[in-house]
Amino acid sequence: LKFSPDGNLLLSVAQDSSICIWDCRPLMYNQPIQPYLSFSSQQGLITSIAWCSLNSEFITGGGDGTIQIWSIKNNKIEQSAVLKGHHDSITCIAAQVTNILTISSGSKDGDIKVWYSNGESKTLPKTHKGAVTSIDYSPFSARNLIITGGYDGSINLYDIDKNQCLQSWFENVEMTRIYPPISCVRFSPNGRFILVSSMDNVIRLFDLSTHKCKRIYIGHKNQEYGNNSTMAVMHTINCGIITKGSGSKDHCYIVSGSQDGNIWIWNLQNKKPVQ
Repeated sequence: LKFSPDGNLLLSVAQDSSICIWDCRPLMYNQPIQPYLSFSSQQGLITSIAWCSLNSEFITGGGDGTIQIWSIKNNKIEQSAVLKGHHDSITCIAAQVTNILTISSGSKDGDIKVWYSNGESKTLPKTHKGAVTSIDYSPFSARNLIITGGYDGSINLYDIDKNQCLQSWFENVEMTRIYPPISCVRFSPNGRFILVSSMDNVIRLFDLSTHKCKRIYIGHKNQEYGNNSTMAVMHTINCGIITKGSGSKDHCYIVSGSQDGNIWIWNLQNKKPVQ
């Protein structure tokens, strides 16, 4: 599930690769949301989705290793482009729009690629030993930074423009192989912290500059993960940070949903669940 940046549309994908766009505006009037548009992709299993623009363009990553860009025009969904270059299933995608559209994608074989709307692309240095399970752009677009998480339990910070890995938490005391596979990584709104969920049902908040774990949030109860990287999809916790009102630390919350069917909301500061 992915909300559009303006919150008016919700993108959903089913196991049969059918994609539906929902109109969420009726929620403002306590009315149920309504299906807006739907179609089926021919990419095999759709493994990841992301919005590219306010509410008119989105991307899908598939089991066939392709990334497809879709546009919403005149109440229809049209395919804009197909990006080919991965040699294994797409496992995560993210998009950023500055002067041009930039798409970053990770695959099951550990490759990370960057695609530009001008037709150029590049492959970043390979650091993950296994599937890349999550990817996110820094909120500060002046520096083209992405954070990635892997099934090997590692987290890496990349500078896309320099085509290099700036930091890796793999060998750090705070983040070594004692941590299970990563299911989700997200930058905080101020770009100073990263939120990391792993397949031991724990969500951790790390300081980006010191690599230190600042907070731990516990609540989800999924089954134990297996050793096969295909299990990465089965025990995922997706998480993020939202702000309310002034956006101060006292008004920041951790939101997560997982395979156990539950959604948790914690106060970022005191780690207490919000009732």
